[in-house]
Amino acid sequence: ALAFEDAVALVAARGEAYDRGPEGRMAAVFPLRLEELEPLLERAHAEGVVEAVNLNSPTQTVIAGETAGVEAAIALVEEETFAMVRRLPGRIPLHASIFRPVAEAYAAALEVAPWRTPRLTYRPNVYAIGMAQASPATLVRALERHVWCPVRWRESIDQALEDHPHAALLELGPGRVLPRLLRDGKGSGVNLLEG
Repeated sequence: ALAFEDAVALVAARGEAYDRGPEGRMAAVFPLRLEELEPLLERAHAEGVVEAVNLNSPTQTVIAGETAGVEAAIALVEEETFAMVRRLPGRIPLHASIFRPVAEAYAAALEVAPWRTPRLTYRPNVYAIGMAQASPATLVRALERHVWCPVRWRESIDQALEDHPHAALLELGPGRVLPRLLRDGKGSGVNLLEG
């Protein structure tokens, strides 16, 4: 829905907004169901904002928020469960509500971007549904929400595979997110290319 140069400019604007935003922490907790993790997050919230920000993966839940809240949640998980915790590098509490000011700053750049009608179905992972011919307002809203709202990675992948059962998913970068998200369920037989 954008020319390449315009998309690159938006990536730069997002990075600048992230750099000006509040610092925090992210951590992956696994294997622990969200229903078991939520009471611990509620208790840790007394120390600072902490939220589940990557929902419905069968293997992990990512938490994010203020550093004190995330560290308090990590301590509770380690004291009261057999789950493992991996602190994610960086100081950006992506998908957490404390990052909403960043989304609002980024939305200003999104709103003036020269959007076109998308050729393909847009699949924002904050909604986990496909949006054919999304309007500029829909694109802006979904991209803005991605910054400060929980994402539904696994549900998004499952929905894409339901619509396109012979799809090949390509993961770029040093992380190995997709193999963990696709370990069981509908995605177990998907073609996964890593680079």
